[in-house]
Order: sequence, then C-alpha cells, then structure tokens
Amino acid sequence: MKRSYLVILYFLIVFAAISEDRPIITVLDFQTDKVSRGEMRTIISLLSSFLFKTGKYTVIDIQERNSILQEIEFSLSDCSDEACQIEVGKMLSAEMIVIGNIGRSQNKYIISSKILETGTGKVLNTADGIYPDFDSLATDISKFGSQLSGNHKDRGALVSRPIGYYLRGVVPGLSQYYAGNKTKGYIFMGIASASAIFVGYTLYDYYSKQKAYDDLGIEDSKSEFDSIFNDAHDAARMANIGIGVFITVFIANLVDLLFLTKY
Repeated sequence: MKRSYLVILYFLIVFAAISEDRPIITVLDFQTDKVSRGEMRTIISLLSSFLFKTGKYTVIDIQERNSILQEIEFSLSDCSDEACQIEVGKMLSAEMIVIGNIGRSQNKYIISSKILETGTGKVLNTADGIYPDFDSLATDISKFGSQLSGNHKDRGALVSRPIGYYLRGVVPGLSQYYAGNKTKGYIFMGIASASAIFVGYTLYDYYSKQKAYDDLGIEDSKSEFDSIFNDAHDAARMANIGIGVFITVFIANLVDLLFLTKY
C-alpha cells in the first residue's frame, strides 16, 4: 500500500512538471563543517520552499525526496561527490539538483551552492554568502535563493526538447529512449505498437461479428444463430486478451520507468 502511494506521488510530480513545462528540481543535503545537521536541514528546507514559491520549478521537497529514496532503499549518507548526487537526481527524475556546502568559521556562517543539470552535469548557476549568525542566514534565504535561481527565467533557453520528451511517461519506450537506453526503448515501442495493432484488429473483428449477430432475424436458422454467436463470443475473448496484453505492456513500461531506468 505504501508503495502504491509513492507511485501515485511520483506520477503526480512528473505529470505536473510535464503539463506545466516546469523543470523538476530537488535540493539535496548540503555538506557541513562545524554546523549541525538540524541547521543544515533547516536551510535546505527554506531553500526548497523558496524555489517552489518562485513558480519556475516543480519541486520535490525534502520529505518527498526522502520517502522515495527510502522506498528504493538508497541512502544519501555516503553520497558526497557530484557524480553520486547527479545519479540521485536521475533516480528522482529531477532535471536539476541543488547541492552545496554550509560551514562556520569564527562564528560566521559560510554557504555556497550551485544548480546542476542532471542530464549533462552542467553547472547552471551558483550562489554564496557569509553571514554573522544563523538567524541572519535563515532570514536572508530568499535573497540567497534569488541569486541561485536568477538565471532561469527563460525555460526554453535551458533545454531544447522534441515533443516526444513530453510524452515519455505516456508512450512506452520513450522514457527509456530519452534516458539513453535506445535498445530497450525500441523494444518497448515495438511491443507496444504490435499490441496496439492487435487490439485494434480484435476490437474491429468483435464489433463486426457482434453486429452480424445483432442483425439476425427470426427467419434465420438456429444453427446460423449458434454459429454467429460463437464467432462473436470468440472475437470478444480475443479482444479481451488483446486489451490485457496492451495493459500489461503499459504496466511493464511504468515499472521500468519508475524503478529500473536511470535518467
């Protein structure tokens, strides 16, 4: 049941991003130096909240992020280098991640952060600051967040995408294709196309034979009734099989998209 809720949550996030054309972003835990974990979590929570309020991103917040990673049994504790953090972003289907460092030196708080594009590892923007105390840092997080996200007003300048990208969660195979696994993508697309053709044929055959049965009159013989009825019954059974295969392909694609495909 818990996994079902997370699956629903995941697709709500992805669907919101696709429908509103907003990049999916998440703030990962910052590296710390003489700063408590609680203070760090407070800062990244405030930063995550600010990014959401800008209206420019679909944000996977801290709680959602942790729930999804816990479900796939992945821990962030040993993930400190950028390559690992980018992989975490891909696991979450985030197009961007926010990473950074927060430390304390001579009672001053020093923070630095950057936004990375998970698909390329490119640094999209950076921000840093020095604050006399923690309260000043927390109070100034909106200004810090504006500095960090200020170069992303033009979504189109960030990534140029074909229409297929926006259908990747709907059309089997596209998700795998855009994740770089083209062979798996072609396999899913081929099976989905074949099953769709099969469903179309069996439904057409069923409706044709059902119409033939409905058109029978009292002048037709019992044997003809029985023969056409059996044909319609067999056609209905084949149509149900076709629909079942088609649904199975979609479910397999979604399972692969959610748990097996890395972006």
